[in-house]
Amino acid sequence: MLYPRNMGATRKRSAPPSDSARLSVLVIADDPDVRESLAEWCTAEGFEVGTLADPAAAIKWIRSTEVHLLMLDLDLRTPKFDALELLRQIREVDDDVEIVVMPGGVPWETLSGAIQYRLAACMSPRSTREELHEMVVRIARRHPLSARQGESAGAATP
Repeated sequence: MLYPRNMGATRKRSAPPSDSARLSVLVIADDPDVRESLAEWCTAEGFEVGTLADPAAAIKWIRSTEVHLLMLDLDLRTPKFDALELLRQIREVDDDVEIVVMPGGVPWETLSGAIQYRLAACMSPRSTREELHEMVVRIARRHPLSARQGESAGAATP
């Protein structure tokens, strides 16, 4: 998991590409500290951000709202879902969303099982703001949002 202490003050860095300023991010984690620290970072970067702890609500959100980047805590466990089941259902709903996982303390089998869902990146628990910024910039450059924006002009927000 990304620890809030790693999300402290940062040195000055280049701005993200203009396309990433419209990035829509959904953070799914059952740890409120992880959700809050990532939401604060996304907001500070100028991204639209939603946070959820409930996997079923995340599936509904993804069905009704265009999400460009999903940040998922692989240590997520609820009575009906684990992270791998959530990844499977996310891919059924949206095959294009970029997925970044936070492995936390999950066993290797869980992380290796997640790879089949075409992950964009895997965040280290020690990721800093700068590293997170560079990762998101790389994802935004690889998949320009401007072309996708026109497809989703009528997308509803939950």
